[in-house]
Parts: sequence; structure tokens; C-alpha cells
Amino acid sequence: ATFKTCTALLGLLVFSCHESWTFPSVMATSLEGIGGAQQLEYLHITDCQMEGEIPDEIYSLYNLRGLFANFNSFSGPISSRIGELTKLTELYMYENDLTGQLPDEIGSLDKLKVLALSDNAFSGTIPQTLNNLEDLEIVSLERG
Repeated sequence: ATFKTCTALLGLLVFSCHESWTFPSVMATSLEGIGGAQQLEYLHITDCQMEGEIPDEIYSLYNLRGLFANFNSFSGPISSRIGELTKLTELYMYENDLTGQLPDEIGSLDKLKVLALSDNAFSGTIPQTLNNLEDLEIVSLERG
């Protein structure tokens, strides 16, 4: 089962998922098909034992306003496609295993108010494009 048929879903809140905890026919530790939930505005997947790279489908959720994916094991870089989430106001992905350089495209998220990416393994410099974010109120980028 996937989220492909959840086209009118506005929010999905899943906290502290453990392998034995499932939705009916859907493992809570999988985001397979999440791109089908095109109306999704808020995605809370905190402490759900998610691992691997951030699913590419997340970057096609163009109505997303809040992404809360803390305390997981996401790895690899944040895709430059993050810039496609133009309605995003809150991006929380602290305490994962994310690596690489923060993409310049984060600076095109002109509605962003919160950028919380601490306790990851990012490298390089902070993109100068963050200076473009006039509504940014909270930035948390400390290394873990």
C-alpha cells in the first residue's frame, strides 16, 4: 500500500514510529508513494526510524508548508530540488545523518521562517543565498 490514493490529504503526523507500529497495510517507516499526496501541507515524520536518502517524492509536494523529519537516520545530501518547495515555511531535519554541502537552492525558499538542520554531518560553507531569506527567524546549523 502507498499514499498515491491520498490526493486530498492535508497533513500527516507520525511520531516515534517503531518497527512494530503500522498503519493498516502501510508500514509507518516507509514514505513510498508520498508524492501522490499533492495537497499535503504538513509532513511530520519525527523519530520514525526512517533511513536512507530523503525520498525524491518529497520534493514534488509543492503545497508543503512544514517538513518535520527530526531524529531519523536520513543520509546523503539534501537535493537541490529543495528549492521547488516554494511554500515551505518550516524545515526541521535535525539529528539525522545528512551529509554534503547545503544546496544554494535553500535560498530560494522565500517564505522560510525556520531552518533547523543541526546535528548532521554537513560539510562546506553556509550558502550565501541564505541572506536572501528575509522572513527567516530561526536558523540552527550546529554540527553534532
